[in-house]
Amino acid sequence: MELLQNGIVPQCFIETILYGLNTLFIFVFGLWRIRGILRGTNQQVPFTRLQTLKVSLAVLLACLPLLRSAIHVVSGGTYLYIYISDLYLTIAWLVGLAVIVLEYSRAVRNSWVVRVWLVSSFVISSLQFQTLLELEEQSKSGHKADGNEHRVKVDLYTSVVQLGAVTVLAVMGTFFDRIPQGYQAVQLDNEDEEEESLQDASEESVASAQQRRATIVASAGVLSRMTFSWLTPVLKLG
Repeated sequence: MELLQNGIVPQCFIETILYGLNTLFIFVFGLWRIRGILRGTNQQVPFTRLQTLKVSLAVLLACLPLLRSAIHVVSGGTYLYIYISDLYLTIAWLVGLAVIVLEYSRAVRNSWVVRVWLVSSFVISSLQFQTLLELEEQSKSGHKADGNEHRVKVDLYTSVVQLGAVTVLAVMGTFFDRIPQGYQAVQLDNEDEEEESLQDASEESVASAQQRRATIVASAGVLSRMTFSWLTPVLKLG
């Protein structure tokens, strides 16, 4: 399978490879994030209208692949890879939805996991929309009249809804995802441990350098002190 066909990314590649990798990413790191949140805090934050809209969009995106599959089944079927793609897309959005809800409701600091996933979902959705739009144009012009005109239209319409919802969700998740006033953002234990380990490593490095400087000065001989040659190893330490 060529990566580019007539200047566009093949739909099969987008549905299987790109969405598959994106799903694997949010599934692995999303479950890791959920585990950390559940172990970290029990704080409860009420939902705002903005957050309710965000959750509603995520629910829509989780239901949209199943709706597409149902339409294809009723209208005569489609390729097997599309059904498989719709299944793991639904799973991906459900995991992402759980992370979004838990992070906000427990006032946990926003993670890079959801932001990376939302941005990558936007990029893949844009590629999918471009591909389906080109397939629709080819179908209208008669260049590719293979009986899949209805399938392409269904995929195109659902892709438009998906791209719009993902765009809004990515913007909200990046710029409008703050904890309401009166609640303090929580830092998870594993994040605290990482910062503490970095701080401890830095303190140990400074203490070790100071100890080595003191050892060099104490062990310097008379000739070394007279010629100031003992300064060379000290300067190397910084």
